[in-house]
Amino acid sequence: MQTFLELTAKYIYTKYKEHISDLCVVLPSRRASFFFKTALAQAAPEPIWSPEVHAMEDFIRSLSNTDVLEPINLQLELFDLMREQDPKLDFDNFVTWAGTLLDDFSRIDQNLVDTGKLFEYLGEAKALERWDPKFLGKDLSPTLKKYFSLWDNIEKTYHNLQKRLQQNKQAYTGMAFRKVAKEIEQIAKENKCHQFIFIGLNSLTRSEEKIIKTLLKHNKAEVLFDSDDFYMEENTPNRAGAFLRKYKRTWELPEWRWQQNLLLTDKKEINVIGVANASMQGKLAGQLLQEIRAKDKHAQTAIVLPDETLLLPVLHSIPDDIPSYNVTMGLSFRGTPYLT
Repeated sequence: MQTFLELTAKYIYTKYKEHISDLCVVLPSRRASFFFKTALAQAAPEPIWSPEVHAMEDFIRSLSNTDVLEPINLQLELFDLMREQDPKLDFDNFVTWAGTLLDDFSRIDQNLVDTGKLFEYLGEAKALERWDPKFLGKDLSPTLKKYFSLWDNIEKTYHNLQKRLQQNKQAYTGMAFRKVAKEIEQIAKENKCHQFIFIGLNSLTRSEEKIIKTLLKHNKAEVLFDSDDFYMEENTPNRAGAFLRKYKRTWELPEWRWQQNLLLTDKKEINVIGVANASMQGKLAGQLLQEIRAKDKHAQTAIVLPDETLLLPVLHSIPDDIPSYNVTMGLSFRGTPYLT
C-alpha cells in the first residue's frame, strides 16, 4: 500500500519538477519531515536539489527571525521578572508552576487571544474568589495575599516578558507564532519560496490557520490533507475528523487533496493476545518482530505503546539483527534504572 507521504512526494515531484528546489514544504513534525525527504528521494528518478523541508514549529522560527528560547532559559528570564515584583519569591516553589505559566502564555499567543480582555476577565474572576462573606471585616492570610498578588501581576508579567524578549530578538514558541501571523501579509509578498506546501496538518491553532489562509489568498500555498471517508461525512458523530471537516467546508480550496476510503476497504488482520503481566508485552513484541522479519526482512513495522513504562522492556526485546529503529516517545526519569 502506498503511504500518504509517498503519495504526496510523487505528486509534488510531478507537479513542481521545474521549481522543486524553490519550494518550502511544511509538515507537522521533524519525524514526518525526515520520512518525507526519503519518500521524495525515492519518487525522483534522477538526483534533485531538495526543497526546504520543515516541521511546522521550525518553519515558524525561520519566518519569525527570532531566537526561540529553550524552556529552561525562559524560566530563568521569567524568574528575574517576577523577583522584581516579589523579591521574596522562592525559586524551588517557582519552578513547580513556571512551566505551566509559560505554556499558558504560549497557547494564548498561538491562538491570537485578545490578552486585554482575557486578563480583565481573569482579574474579575479572581476578585470574585476573594469575595467571601465569611471573611468580611477580616484580613486575608499572608498565603492568600501572595496567591492573589500573583494573579494581579500576571498581565504585567506577560507584557514585561514579551518586552524583554523583543529587545533581545528572542521569543517563546507562541510569541513567534503570533509575530509571523501578524506579519504574514508582508511575508507572502517578499518571501522567495516559489510555493509553500503544507502536508498532513490537522487541529491547527488560530495563528496557523491565519498564516496558511493568507498564503492561500496570495496563491502562494497548497495544502495536502490526509483524510478518509470514514470520518469526513457531514453530520457524522465521529469527532476524529472535526477539524478537517471544518477546513473542507470553510476554506476556499480549488480541490481537496486527498480523501481516500482506506479504513473501511483495506484488508486488515487483527489478533488479540493475552499475557500474564505488562512486562511480558515487551517480550512478546520482540517475538512478533522476529516472526515478521522472518517473512519479510524489509517490512515496515510500528509498535504503539499505551504506557511509557513499557518502552524499556520493548527496547530490550528487539532482536539484535535489527540494525536501526526510530523511537518517538519520551521516558520520564523515574521510569529509568538511574532513579534507583
